[in-house]
Amino acid sequence: MKRYISNTTTMHKTENSKVLITGGAGFFGSHICEKLLLDGRQVIVVDVLNNETSSRVQKKKYVEHLYELSKNKEGAQFRMYELDILQENLLSEVLKEEAPTSCIHAAALVKDRTSVEEPMRYIVNNVQGMQSLLNAIRQTDTIRRLVLISSRSAVGETCGVDDKMTENDLLRPINPYGATKVAAEALCHAFYKNFGVSVSICRMQPLYGPRCRRDMMPNLLFENVLHDKVVRKYGSGAAVRDWLYVEDAALGILAALNNSERFSIFNFGTGIGTTLNELIQMVMEITDTKLNLVYENVPPGDAVFAGVCDSRKAKNMLGWEAKIDLKTGLKLTYEYMKKNEDINDWAYAKAGL
Repeated sequence: MKRYISNTTTMHKTENSKVLITGGAGFFGSHICEKLLLDGRQVIVVDVLNNETSSRVQKKKYVEHLYELSKNKEGAQFRMYELDILQENLLSEVLKEEAPTSCIHAAALVKDRTSVEEPMRYIVNNVQGMQSLLNAIRQTDTIRRLVLISSRSAVGETCGVDDKMTENDLLRPINPYGATKVAAEALCHAFYKNFGVSVSICRMQPLYGPRCRRDMMPNLLFENVLHDKVVRKYGSGAAVRDWLYVEDAALGILAALNNSERFSIFNFGTGIGTTLNELIQMVMEITDTKLNLVYENVPPGDAVFAGVCDSRKAKNMLGWEAKIDLKTGLKLTYEYMKKNEDINDWAYAKAGL
């Protein structure tokens, strides 16, 4: 098999110069938009601006930031449409108007624990929404490349603390959120086989960093320090995650967008597992603060051993690997939160926005 080493800022730039990003106002989506704009590309965002993991007010601030960024980079353009991807006819109109040449699909409901209690809402948004986007792409016929933001939750969990997750693992999700990602991956593969649009599926390990989702543990722990907010610690603290810094992750998506393979699956992670206890210890060392924790049982749908990423394929084919170690990334996240306390999601969440 041929191996393609991609330069994330130059390779296939002409073909992928105008990119539609669903969910581009969210935590991960906005970071992907930043990288594309800094690369001088045209970015079209479709986002419903819901309050699931970041407040609507905060997402609007992200959009304002992206508008300003586009003004200062030659060749960059940014446009935003407030739109639910389930509105297939309106989505088709946007695609006809803008004629993007590629698409990054980041829009989804993502809280795995919530999905256990509200499975139908996740199925409608993540599975029906996926097919709605594919239908719109087929109707307009301008997009030739699709990147799906998937998750390690599609695989499920591993048997042991150091077990590696590869692209060839069986898909055995343990919550409805993960199951919807399996379904979305399958729909994308069927679309590729039937209609010729090339697809890259990107299975992400848990993300953290500036503008972090308010439900993610690094963000919750720092909120504990900054606002004395109680944090639930589930189980013994032995649960393992492979935490990936969001800017590393965004560069991985650009590399996948530039990939020449017709259909591909890539894992993105650091390859280093960290227990919840180790994460808590790091946060206490960084902040020099004792945390206010409440101990609870592990909820349904929560993986104990979430797997450590084997990202050798991304390194070999895309030239990508994670650069930011966890302690450095946590320090960067904490500094960002301290400097932006007046606009932090915490304040909006407290106000119910």
